[in-house]
Amino acid sequence: MKPLKYKSLVVFVLIVAVLTAYLPAAAAGSDDILSIELTVGSEIMKANGAVIRVEKPHVSGNTVYLPLDPILECFGAEIVYTSKGTVEIIYREDLIELIPGSSEYYLNLKKKQLVSAVRQGLKGLMVPLELITENFDVRTEYNPANGKIQIIMEDDGALTDLSFLTDSITKPAVGNSYFNWRVNVPSSSRIIDISFNSRYVCILNSYRGIAIEIEVLPADGKTLEEYYNSVIEDPESYLYSEPSEALLRQDVVPAYAEFQYTNPDYEAVLERAFVKDNYIYILRLTYYIETDPETITENSYLMGIINSFSLDYTGNDRTVQNLSTVEYGLVKFENYFVLDATTGYTLWEISVLPEWDVVEQSFNYIFLGTGRKEYISIYVLEGPSETDVAAYGRHMLSNYEKYMNPGLYKLISAEEGSLAGYKSYNIMYRLTVGDSEYIYDDRFVFANGLMYNLTVKAPAESYEEKSAVIDNLLETFRIGDLSGTDFKDYFEFYNSMFGSRRLASSDRIVPYQDRNYKWSLRLPGYWMSYASFLNNVKAFSSPYAHIEVAVEAVPALKSIENEDIEKQFTILSIFLDNFENVKTVDKIVKEKDENVRLLVYRIEDEEEQLFGELKCRIVTGNEYSYCFMTLVSDSSNTSATTEEVENIWASFTVSGR
Repeated sequence: MKPLKYKSLVVFVLIVAVLTAYLPAAAAGSDDILSIELTVGSEIMKANGAVIRVEKPHVSGNTVYLPLDPILECFGAEIVYTSKGTVEIIYREDLIELIPGSSEYYLNLKKKQLVSAVRQGLKGLMVPLELITENFDVRTEYNPANGKIQIIMEDDGALTDLSFLTDSITKPAVGNSYFNWRVNVPSSSRIIDISFNSRYVCILNSYRGIAIEIEVLPADGKTLEEYYNSVIEDPESYLYSEPSEALLRQDVVPAYAEFQYTNPDYEAVLERAFVKDNYIYILRLTYYIETDPETITENSYLMGIINSFSLDYTGNDRTVQNLSTVEYGLVKFENYFVLDATTGYTLWEISVLPEWDVVEQSFNYIFLGTGRKEYISIYVLEGPSETDVAAYGRHMLSNYEKYMNPGLYKLISAEEGSLAGYKSYNIMYRLTVGDSEYIYDDRFVFANGLMYNLTVKAPAESYEEKSAVIDNLLETFRIGDLSGTDFKDYFEFYNSMFGSRRLASSDRIVPYQDRNYKWSLRLPGYWMSYASFLNNVKAFSSPYAHIEVAVEAVPALKSIENEDIEKQFTILSIFLDNFENVKTVDKIVKEKDENVRLLVYRIEDEEEQLFGELKCRIVTGNEYSYCFMTLVSDSSNTSATTEEVENIWASFTVSGR
């Protein structure tokens, strides 16, 4: 997962998130129940179906121990490993302090007692299940017979518009009139999960021990045979397992590819894939009380469900329960901000294309689209003291003109306007990214003492034909009524803890110091600092340009000439693993009267839409070695940005040398 941040790919913030965030934070307003499944002795954890490899849960005496970090990251909690050896958990309004090796802990400074002590595991803390059950708004189940553990988190209010999801299905079949599929289901089945755009649905029938999943994916021009071959070549990426049987049936209607396998939870699975109208349809039946997929093929009732799947449903069949959430060609996405077990607010809502998914999400921003090339992003930021939206928009425009590469950027229009009834300032421009040209449509709106920034990005050649749809989409934007609430105070707290903040109220150059790791630098006050789950990493970004700076400190290296120097710095190594890059420079240079290991990489990642230069300067102090990283994208490669970044490097100082 590669989060996007303000206007650009703030990659260093991305990598910090990759290290710890296994899923978008549940507290950020997901419309789904969060279901976490683990098994004693298994490294597989499932969070709403997503497979995550974790340290194996185990039983000691009568205590079930679970891996702390991945579970709490799914909750949206922040985990801080302090210098005094304790572990702090910040979750909504609560502060929990754990002491590794002790059964005592503190909840909001009040001493509490566990039956068994918290333990240090191989990858992090292992904690008693009791800690999760007693301190979080969850339901937990542990079955000692098979070692299975389930944790369910359901935020009150978050499911207001989807209350039917946990009701029993009242018809003999379900379908989706927009995506045109239908399938028979057993009586007493329940829908336990559905995406906002209804491209994914999971149906459970506990009586028969089965789960039926239907997922609609973009085919991107791929044929059924090509998809089948892709799965055969790399089954782990598609099935998380090796198929025991695989076949391609193109002699039937509809044609399908079939894969039989045992999933990582040792459950029998039969999966079929269909291709139609540039979509890949996945039908997956999991027989979770069995391990051998042959038990599915030998069961005529279950095969009857599989064989009932069709791609010709249009919504006119009264015997089918229609699960489509599409209305007038759009689907509504509601950003519901949950503060605690009893309080939440609708921050905003908007209707988008059904083909769009959640590309990335955090508590104050979301990207909805087909990927990095076509999306709408919505940021909610603390509003500046200047509440004249036109003045703010002109200020943003002047900085675009200053920091955008004139060879790649071309302004189309900038004007006052309206957005869904709100006064706005609108900026539209063309930007070349890689070899392609894109249209960016920026809208700025003030409400509730906050600034809402909506940006639509689309390929230039298709933007014109979609412009009417995009206009309609933008007009569905609605801001929640937060009057009379203390939401803004909560938002500012969350922003300081988990989001981004300006370094200073003025734009002048200001100092920034990390006393723990003994370094400092100076940046313009308008730069943003980002909350990090890694104490040894600090990340910064300009709101006006696609430029980022990050500093990572590690215990002092014996030599900066190590061949594996990249592996010594977590954020650098993960960045290089996640983005297409070519190293262009690797040498020792003399800068600021000291030896510096200079690493330069050319980044060209079409899928992630990241093209630019990553520069890493590695220096050593008495206690720590430092990797000072700068990323300048091609779109912001100007003399102004180069000067700004180099001035920040020039100000970087290590104390105690």
